[in-house]
Amino acid sequence: MILKEAITLPGVDIVGAAALRTVLVAATRAPSVHNTQPWRFTVTAKDVQLHADRRRQLAMIDPEGRELTISCGAALLNMRVAAAALGRPLHVEALPDVTDPLHLATARFGRREEAPLTDAALADAIERRHSHRRGFGPGRIPADVIAALQQQAEREGASLIHLDAHQQRAAARLTRVADAFFASDPAYRRELRHWVSSLSEAADGVSATAFGTQPARRGGPPLRDFTLAMPWLERAPEFFADEDWFVVVTHDDERLAWLAAGQAVERVLLHATLAGLGASFMTQALEVPVIRAQLAVCAGTAGAVQVLLRVGPARPTAAAGRLPLEQVVTFGRDNAVLAGI
Repeated sequence: MILKEAITLPGVDIVGAAALRTVLVAATRAPSVHNTQPWRFTVTAKDVQLHADRRRQLAMIDPEGRELTISCGAALLNMRVAAAALGRPLHVEALPDVTDPLHLATARFGRREEAPLTDAALADAIERRHSHRRGFGPGRIPADVIAALQQQAEREGASLIHLDAHQQRAAARLTRVADAFFASDPAYRRELRHWVSSLSEAADGVSATAFGTQPARRGGPPLRDFTLAMPWLERAPEFFADEDWFVVVTHDDERLAWLAAGQAVERVLLHATLAGLGASFMTQALEVPVIRAQLAVCAGTAGAVQVLLRVGPARPTAAAGRLPLEQVVTFGRDNAVLAGI
């Protein structure tokens, strides 16, 4: 996509087409459940609007759109980071239209300012961050790094709880129960099949090359088994070292909290990437309400658990496919910005 002109903002320096494109591309690099990429962006003369795309919602495992909204929150954080790195901070209004539940946020570019080096480094991590569905390298995460990651979550109004060994074993048991529940449901397998592809160059969904590995011995992390959609394929066995697990928790459990959780988890993931760490989501236990409630008890929190993460030292892995900008960006009638191929 070529952005031929610029956004003109009253009272603010013109936002160049290159800067606009950088911010939009960064948004599309966010993680999303099953790599559904359930976001849409509308560019107007005054702002960039973030909308949820219900056509990409996982009706079986995410009927309320909680994970969809978390995914969109991660995209919003990437927009903010990329804009800040360019010296054009975004002013975000969350849930700006009470009549449109799909309109999750409106972002307006602020006045030009010098970008801190930390913003540039964090923006660089956007392209480097990828889900790591394999074992991690040896060694646990140092306490000071854990504390730093927790501070990043708190910046977005969420908490990052580091699970101890007992809590981690309990979370693994709950995840296995959820896995068994889903594996026995034909509707779940049909939904999974829709989002799994044997093509490594697929623009969305999870390709066979991204299925990851499976623990070579009992007790390993219960990663989601995407081969349920393609039983003729197998995940290679691997010995998994000890891992650090975290949950992202919010005080409330509604759309605004989900959007905040998405921004919090992406900020954590970007900082983890800069620290040489990889991560992957284990959301199965959060997709069964009764099990999700038990996971909160397991984590010792009265808040709402939104994300379960495993994190550890990891080498970069291949990036998942991404939809081209022309499929996720539209332009308002009052905007002079045009799209061309």
